[in-house]
Amino acid sequence: MLDAEGEKVRPLENESGFWRVTGNPHGAAGVREIECSLVRDDGTVEIWYGELADGKPQIDLVTDAVARVADSAPYTGGKRLYGLVNGELMWVGEKSAPEVPLRPYMSAQLKKVLNPAQLVADIADLPDDGIAFFR
Repeated sequence: MLDAEGEKVRPLENESGFWRVTGNPHGAAGVREIECSLVRDDGTVEIWYGELADGKPQIDLVTDAVARVADSAPYTGGKRLYGLVNGELMWVGEKSAPEVPLRPYMSAQLKKVLNPAQLVADIADLPDDGIAFFR
């Protein structure tokens, strides 16, 4: 979250989860299906379904189920759009609540600051701990 001057104050929210490509992973029908199960630090658990489009770097998701602890903020569902634009990940999230219709609440532009392939190439000696196959 940013203050009035645009300075970082604290994270707006944190989430962890699992993403799976389901159905036809090769997209022969033009679309690959995505399932996500996510949990947020405010006690909200979500199941998302969506599509990874063929021919363009874009993922569209919509909630299928939402569960939350009693003291978390009211929330009934959402939509997300992820896309790769000029080599940067763009993200928009929308939320709805019992008294609030679906509307945008957060967006981000994630800039690549490190090329992992170059990092590995620059490391002279990798330990044999399961990472060495990156050589």
